[in-house]
Amino acid sequence: MGLSRCQDWQAGMDECVSAGRAAKEAVAVKVAITARELMDRYLWDRACDLLGISPWAVSEGQMDSSDTVELTQEQARELGILASDV
Repeated sequence: MGLSRCQDWQAGMDECVSAGRAAKEAVAVKVAITARELMDRYLWDRACDLLGISPWAVSEGQMDSSDTVELTQEQARELGILASDV
């Protein structure tokens, strides 16, 4: 009886952890930043790699430097825009 309770408890905990992860992903926050700000921070080329944008998009008129791009929290952390503890 005791072992069965422990296994049931563990299954319940696993379910709670899975639900928590799903909730965190559902509330994904995006970080909006302009192309100009990324260029000013010397992050444009790296951001383009992450987002699949041509590094020449602004120069070639495909987008304006005032256009906003959206980064995931993970991408913003990778670029150093967002602190790793947020």
